[in-house]
Amino acid sequence: MTEKRLYQTNDIEITRLELYNFNGDKLNIINDFINMAIREDMFAPCTTGSILMIDSTGIYEEFPIIGEETLVIEYRTDQSNEFILRKFYIYSVSDKERTNVKGENYVLNFCSEEFITNRATKVSRSFVNTVGSDVVKSILKNDLKSTKMLDVEESIGEVNYVSPQIHPVELIYAMAKRSRSAANTSGASYVFFENNAGFVFKTIESLIAQTPTKFQIDSTQSINTLGETAKQIIFAHQLSQTANTLTHMSAGSYGVNVKSLNLMNKTLTDVSYNYFDDSTYKANNHINSSSPANRLQTSQFKFKENTATFKFVVDSGDNFKSKNVGPRYAQLAIFANGPKMNCEVPFNSDITVGGTVYVDMKTKTAADKESDIMREDKYLAGKYLLTAVSHNIALGRATTSMELSKDTFTNDHEDR
Repeated sequence: MTEKRLYQTNDIEITRLELYNFNGDKLNIINDFINMAIREDMFAPCTTGSILMIDSTGIYEEFPIIGEETLVIEYRTDQSNEFILRKFYIYSVSDKERTNVKGENYVLNFCSEEFITNRATKVSRSFVNTVGSDVVKSILKNDLKSTKMLDVEESIGEVNYVSPQIHPVELIYAMAKRSRSAANTSGASYVFFENNAGFVFKTIESLIAQTPTKFQIDSTQSINTLGETAKQIIFAHQLSQTANTLTHMSAGSYGVNVKSLNLMNKTLTDVSYNYFDDSTYKANNHINSSSPANRLQTSQFKFKENTATFKFVVDSGDNFKSKNVGPRYAQLAIFANGPKMNCEVPFNSDITVGGTVYVDMKTKTAADKESDIMREDKYLAGKYLLTAVSHNIALGRATTSMELSKDTFTNDHEDR
């Protein structure tokens, strides 16, 4: 069995870094860049990035660079990883400045070509007796003209929808709001994003169920003693977002007041969701535990009857249950606005948004300060969802930055 290894910050192999201009001319820029960042975000539809160029040969004028170029990059961490080939569209040039008589620096800003296609396209047609996941497949293939892989979680129930001259991504988001998972019928929190394998249309419930990659903060263990249990080292971390009660209350994290209109029998039903109702909370999936004791708020929280967020929906039958609306908005709100930790690790081409990681962090409690006992940190340790990733590549140094989000603590944080 192959032994896992710990990555170093200079572990990267780039085989292609090329620009193609409007004529199809190719230019190898492997020796003409200072640094580059490739960014993925679970709450954004496409990958974006930037590359800082050092131009001493007149590339900008002679190639030329006019904001219509294609960037091709092929890379991997080392021989233990598969090569990743990615193509981007240069949409702007910024921060241009002359460094000397012959040289200048500038930043090429790029994104997936599907994002440009989205801005240039409107969808105006009807979708009758189809499922939301099939609509998403159709939009990606026929409207966004994408040939990338699509990792889709099939949805159930028929959708009847008329697209009112909107952009393709807006239509995909509309399907995300109207879809319910076939594999997990309580799963309704669909998200759409791009990672290093292609486009993803899946529920948060299925994402958080993945087996996590293990990381360790400030590891001092030798690689030779870790073997198959090797953990990647987090050499820098900070809490970028902590508890914000007002934001959570406004976004619907603690509860959503939902009114559902049934057009067939002309009834209006209250299907509201309360985050602090134990039976409702346990019925939904959470990243670390579905135990109410692991909620982000304690049992003593004063404002449990929160109805600040109001949603009015039309009951559309089997494809989307009105009772799923509240949990969906609450779950999305918590992952978007809840605890976040930014971590920096040695470059790893396999890390991509939408995955899960387990952070192993040991700390001393007040009760253990006189001993050598180290316990798992009840606030920072645990399983997280990768909601954003940035691969940062520079000469002689490459790192991966991760934004980690979670909706629960690993342990009961009231237990002291």
